[in-house]
Amino acid sequence: MDNFNEKNLTKHKLWKKVLCVFLSIIIAFGTFVALTVGSSRLQDWLGIQSMLSAYAAEIVDTKSAVAVDEESMLADHHIIDLENRDGSNTVYLFSEPISYTDENGNLKTKDISVEKQADKALKNKGYEYTNGQNDYRINFSANSDKGLLISFEDYTYSIIPQGKSHSEGQKNTSAFLNENFDVFEYENIYGEGTNLKFYPQLNGVKDEIVLNSNIGQNIFSFELKTENCTAVLNDSGTISLIDKDNNEVQSFQAPFAYDCEYIFGVNDEHYSLCKYDLKEISQGNYLLSIAVDSDWLNADTTSYPVIIDPTTSHISNMYDLPIHTKRTTTGATVDNNSVGTSTELGTSRTLVKFQKPSEIKAYAKINSAYYWTRELTGRTSNFTCGIYKITSSWNENNLWSTRPTYNGTQITARNINSASTDSSTNPPCLNTDNQ
Repeated sequence: MDNFNEKNLTKHKLWKKVLCVFLSIIIAFGTFVALTVGSSRLQDWLGIQSMLSAYAAEIVDTKSAVAVDEESMLADHHIIDLENRDGSNTVYLFSEPISYTDENGNLKTKDISVEKQADKALKNKGYEYTNGQNDYRINFSANSDKGLLISFEDYTYSIIPQGKSHSEGQKNTSAFLNENFDVFEYENIYGEGTNLKFYPQLNGVKDEIVLNSNIGQNIFSFELKTENCTAVLNDSGTISLIDKDNNEVQSFQAPFAYDCEYIFGVNDEHYSLCKYDLKEISQGNYLLSIAVDSDWLNADTTSYPVIIDPTTSHISNMYDLPIHTKRTTTGATVDNNSVGTSTELGTSRTLVKFQKPSEIKAYAKINSAYYWTRELTGRTSNFTCGIYKITSSWNENNLWSTRPTYNGTQITARNINSASTDSSTNPPCLNTDNQ
């Protein structure tokens, strides 16, 4: 058998050997190209996954996406722009910044989770937890005497609850409209049966003071410390952090309180406006207090638990505004977006605008556009919500009497109620296709 093999090998022509080598090169080269292309596509897919935060991943559909349009997203931090297999782009527009560039120069989308602290320096300072990937950094301490340390751009401030006793802070989850959100909370900080919850936001932090029963207290205080900015109480009832050039870099929206029977958007006896008080103790050090109407807390119509709800925000853009026939003065910017009719507000409409990314050229074809809103009242009756094109300019100071003009032809409409769903993981939601 050995002789047979040797004989056959010795009879191969030179051209056959050359052809075999040539074919081997072609096959090897073809394999290299396939692996390279596959690896490139894998890298693009991994780029999408590494860019998306857990929050953004729940919103964005990546089934048809092959890459991130980084140039577009770097030009406008209000969008997520994905390139699809068929050559089209899917663009998600947000009313506030959703993306940022991290310390390594990588494009990321913002998250609202609470995670264990990875920064050793901050951990050594007593801040054991932080928010997820975000350039707006929120650091939480289990020690209520340290509270929260927040930093963004060149500014820093801290919020330290001034409770009746020391409280051990911890990460937890809180349910709202069938969804769970990460929170950091200090239980019983203002007395037995109270809870102070902090929710990370995309560009701010939301805190809730929960009173499970009437504790005979209507003022709740925090120590506020600022660096490179100054705190100011505005005539509108809001608080601003301003820089040396008197520009607002952070805002604390006017607080309000509501009880367990409150229906969002219906500001009746189950709802009460609250007031801020701000006293400067020393330079960059303040006592910030929230006063709740004691008569409302003691009223027979107030059903506990009660939630006191102030929110901080690092957003300077205004994209939506509710207007009402019965609200004849400014102040609607603190209202929930509303449509329909109510006893208190009369007829309500909501004005919405999105700035189109500059990367979408005038000649580009937009195949479809979707607008997502969430139904908050919890009512079971059916309601039809329609969308119309606004034909004149408007800003946050508009009222019903100065409302902009609009085209009477309805773009689209959706019948909704508390059971409406956009998807099994996103109830209850209004999803309209505005083609």
